[in-house]
Parts: sequence; structure tokens; C-alpha cells
Amino acid sequence: MGDHGNVTLDLDLFAQTTELFERKKSSFAAEVLQGLAQSVINKAASLTASAQFGPKYIAPATRLEVFCTHLLNNDPDAALALIQKERADGLTARDIYFGYISGSAQRLGKMWDEDEASFSQVTSASGYLYALMRALRPTDRDATPGAPGRKNAFFCTLPGENHSLGVSVAADLFRRQGWDIDLKLGLSHNELLHQIAANEPEIVGLSFSNPERLSDLTQLCVSIRLSVPHALIVVAGPAVVDPEDLKAVADVDLVFTDVDEAEQHLARLMHMRGRK
Repeated sequence: MGDHGNVTLDLDLFAQTTELFERKKSSFAAEVLQGLAQSVINKAASLTASAQFGPKYIAPATRLEVFCTHLLNNDPDAALALIQKERADGLTARDIYFGYISGSAQRLGKMWDEDEASFSQVTSASGYLYALMRALRPTDRDATPGAPGRKNAFFCTLPGENHSLGVSVAADLFRRQGWDIDLKLGLSHNELLHQIAANEPEIVGLSFSNPERLSDLTQLCVSIRLSVPHALIVVAGPAVVDPEDLKAVADVDLVFTDVDEAEQHLARLMHMRGRK
């Protein structure tokens, strides 16, 4: 994240992701929202600890406080303007991650623990941080890190899902189209995240057969976005679920019930996202 020229701040993606997170607030119970917010804050706060190379930028305390205030006051435009000014003044994406995203997450987590900020404030602030993490993206990614042109997909059942036929058929379809496939069934949330982060697949395919498990799907998708932000997330969903409604809440790129059309749709999505 240290190359200023090869990382862009995608304002459209920031707005779209902010809107997605707002929809989550009206779709789920408080305990689900708390889990989502905690995932975002924990991931963002851990960025500094997980960095291996180079000095870690620390944002000036006054500017970090202003940034956090914007987040807590539901003013994402002001928060984004501050980040844009810092970028224009020469801060790299790596500096933004360490100084502002990780720094504010640590501060927000402390305020939450000490009841200095309300649940609603921290939930909204975490949504804006999530959107910022999604919006800071490489401009030159052609494929997943590793061998050029690599086509690697990871298919799995949602934790607790008993129906694996749809995702198994989809995995077989992609395998016959020349993709390297990892198919995992029956793993827990944390086990899936560990394997997805280790493999860094170009596509993550999830089964989803029970509409009552929407909160579990959404939590997993948020965690995947934070761990492998470049991956496309596709869902093999039931016919009773409106694909647009699912995309509007769960933050997925594609929902399909007809596996014969999945490869065509994904090829178009990957072309739009700059992959080959």
C-alpha cells in the first residue's frame, strides 16, 4: 500500500459501500450489527500490528480526532475530504491505512469499550471505515498475487449450511472451464476466512439455500471483503430470493441460480473490474 501512484481512492465505490452498510442497519437486529461493526473495527485496528515492513505512519492527534469526529457525526463527506487532502499533500495509501484507518479504529474501539460513544455512532463510523478500506484499491491489478493470469476460485458452503449441491455443481463448472478450484464443505466462519486469506482467490463462491441465514452470509461477506478485497464474491442462491435484494444487503458481486450462465456473467464482471 506504499505506492501513491498505483492506488486510487474510488469515490463511487465509497458511496456505494456506504449505502450498502446503511441498508444493513435497517435489515438486521442490533446483535448482528454489533458483530459487523466489531469485525470492521478489529480488522482495521490490527492493520498496524500485522505490518511487517517499513515505518508506520502515525496521524497527528488533532487531525485524527477531527477524522473520528466526522465519522461519529455521520459526516462521511467531511471525513473523505480530509483523507483526500492528506493524499494530495503526499500521504501514501499505506500511511492512510496505518495513520487514519487503523488509528481511528483503535480510538473508536476504546470509546466503545468506555461508553464514550453510542452503539449507533460506532456502527455508523465502522461502516464509513469499511467503505474507505474498500475504496482504497490498486489501479494496476490484473490478477491475484502470484502467477500472472492465474485463475483460482474458492467455493464453499456457508457455515451451518447442509445443502452443498449448488456450490459443488458451480465448482465443477468452473473446473471444466480451466479454473483451479478449492472446494470446502462444512467449515466454520474462522476456518473459511483463514483458508480464503491464505489462498487469495480471484473468486469466492458461496452457497446460500436458506433466506433465514442472511445475517450469516452478510457477516461472512464483510469479513471476506476485509481479508481479500480484490476477490469477486458470487453466491449460488435459492430461486425464492431476489438476486437484487440479496446484492443490496450482503455486498456480493453476483447471485446466480442457473450455473450455466455464471461463467458468462463472471467474465463480464472481471472485465469491468480490470482483470484478464
